[in-house]
Amino acid sequence: MWRLLLVIICLLGVGKSRSSSSSSDIECLRSIKQSVRDPRRSFSTWEFNNSICSFNGVHCSEGKLRRLNLNSMGLVGEFPRGIAHCTGLTGLVLSNNNLSGSIPPNISRLITLVNVLDLSHCKFSGEIPVDISNCKYLTVLKLNNNLLTGRIPASLASLRRLKSFTVVNNLLEGPVPRFSSAYFPRESYAHNAGLCGDPLKACDESESWKNLFVTGFLPGWSVTFLLFLLFRWFRPLSEFVKRKLAPTSTLHESLPLKQRVESTMISRLEKFVARMSLLELRQATCNFSDNNVIAVAEMGITYKAVLSNGWGLAVKRLSTTPLVEHEFLSEITTLGRLRHRNLVPLLGFCQESNDRFLIYKLMPNGTLHDCLFGGEAKAMEWPVRAKIAVGIAKGIAWLHVNGIVHRGISSKCIMLDEDFNPRISDFGKATTLDHTDSSWELPSSSRELSVLGCYKEDVHSFGKVLLELIMGRKYNEIISSFDMDGDMLEQMFKINAGALFDDEIMCCFFKVAAKCLECDPCSWPRMEEVCQMLIAERRDGSAASSTEIEIKFLDSKNI
Repeated sequence: MWRLLLVIICLLGVGKSRSSSSSSDIECLRSIKQSVRDPRRSFSTWEFNNSICSFNGVHCSEGKLRRLNLNSMGLVGEFPRGIAHCTGLTGLVLSNNNLSGSIPPNISRLITLVNVLDLSHCKFSGEIPVDISNCKYLTVLKLNNNLLTGRIPASLASLRRLKSFTVVNNLLEGPVPRFSSAYFPRESYAHNAGLCGDPLKACDESESWKNLFVTGFLPGWSVTFLLFLLFRWFRPLSEFVKRKLAPTSTLHESLPLKQRVESTMISRLEKFVARMSLLELRQATCNFSDNNVIAVAEMGITYKAVLSNGWGLAVKRLSTTPLVEHEFLSEITTLGRLRHRNLVPLLGFCQESNDRFLIYKLMPNGTLHDCLFGGEAKAMEWPVRAKIAVGIAKGIAWLHVNGIVHRGISSKCIMLDEDFNPRISDFGKATTLDHTDSSWELPSSSRELSVLGCYKEDVHSFGKVLLELIMGRKYNEIISSFDMDGDMLEQMFKINAGALFDDEIMCCFFKVAAKCLECDPCSWPRMEEVCQMLIAERRDGSAASSTEIEIKFLDSKNI
C-alpha cells in the first residue's frame, strides 16, 4: 500500500515538473513573439493552443524546447530578452534578420546552456559583451556581418569548448584573443580594419606611442611632481612662497572663479590624455621654429616635434579665441577617449596661461588635401585612393555607431600615415548625440545642411571627399560644371568618360558618391550603409588582392 502511494506521489511530481517546464517554454516563445516585429508572418504557426514542438523554427527533445532556429525570418527589433525563459535551450540561431541594438551585457544569464549561438548577418551594434565568455558551453559563436565596435574581449579565450568562431565584417579593433584550445585562421577576423595580432598582422599599439611620449617628458614631469608633493604636504611653506611671490596681498584673494573652474576642468581632461609641459614642447619644436611648421589652419599652426628619445610628434598650437577654447575642450574629450585605426591618436595636451596645445602622433604623408591638391601633390594610384575612401567611411561609421558626429569632414582633416591609411582629425566641432536616437528623416523641402544637426551632415561631407578622391579635383571645381537639378551620376560619367572608368570599382564608388550628394537630404544613406556599399559593391570578386590594398569586395549575399 505504501509503495503504491509512493509511486503515485512520484508520478504526480514528475507530471508537475513537466508541466512547469512546458509552461516556461511557452512563456519564452510568447515573449519572443511579442518583443519583435514579424512582417513576413514567420510566426504564423505559433498558435499556443497547439504543441510548441510544431512551431516554425522550434526543435524539441522529449517534449522540451532544445533548439531555436529563427534564421532568415525577416524579424525586426532587438535581441529578445525573453529567451531567458527557455531554460533548456542549447542552440540559438537569429541570423539573417533585421535585429539591431546591442547584444545584452548579461547574455550568459539568458542562454546559460547554449552551445551554438549564431547572431550573424544582423545589425547588432555596440561592443561584444565581456559576459559572453561566461557561456562556458559554447562550441559555435558566430557574430559576423554586424556593426559591432570596440575590442573583442580577451576573456573569450577562456571558452575551452569553442570550435567555431567568426567576427567577419564588423567595425572591431584591437588585439584578437589568444585562444589556447583552438586555432581560428585570419579568415575568422577578416574585414575589421582595426584588428591585429596573431594570426593577423602585428598590433600597432597607439598606447605604446602614448607611453613613449610620456617617457620623453618624464624628466621635466618628475621635478613638477616633487614640487607638487612639497606644496601638498608642507602647506605652510607653500603659503609662504605664495605671499612672497605675490606683488600684493590681494593677488591670491582676487583669483577669479573662472581660474578655479578651469583648474578643475584640466584635472578632468587628464583622465583622457596626458598633460604635457610647455618647456618640453619648446625644446621639441626648437622654440616653435618656422622651419618646423607643417600645417597652417584657422584653428592654429601645427609643428613637427622631435622628443629627446627620437620620436616624432605633431604639435598644434591653437589660436587664442573664445571659439578655439570650445574646440580645444571638445577635441580632448572626444578624440582623447576614442581609439580606432582610422582616427588620429591624440597623445596629449598642454595649457599654460593663454597657450593651448594638442599633441598627436605624427602622420608622415600629411593631409589628404595636400596629397591631392598641394604644391607637392603626390600621385596616388587608384587602389590607394580606394583604400583611403573605405578607411574614411569606416572611421565615420564607427563614430556614428558611438553617437558622435564630426561635423567637419573634409580632405583637410584626413591625415595619412606612412602606409597611406587615412586618419580622421580635427574634432573641435564634434557633437555627441544619443546613439539610440533614431530620428533621421527630415522634410523633403529642406536643402540646407545647417538644419540637419545630425549624422547626415557627415554623410554629405564624405560624398564630397569621395568625389575629390575619384576625380582628383576640388569639389567646388567639379560641382561648378554640374546642373544641380539634373542627374548627378549621369553628369559625372559625361565629364569623366574614357579611361577613368576602365575600373569597375571606380564606377561603383561614383554611384556611392552620387547617393551621398543627392539634392534631397532624405535620400542620403546612413554612414554604416555607405561603408557597407563601398566594401560590397564589387560583386565579381576580381578586385586587387586584399593584402595589397586591405579591401575585400564581398559577394552581395554576404552583405
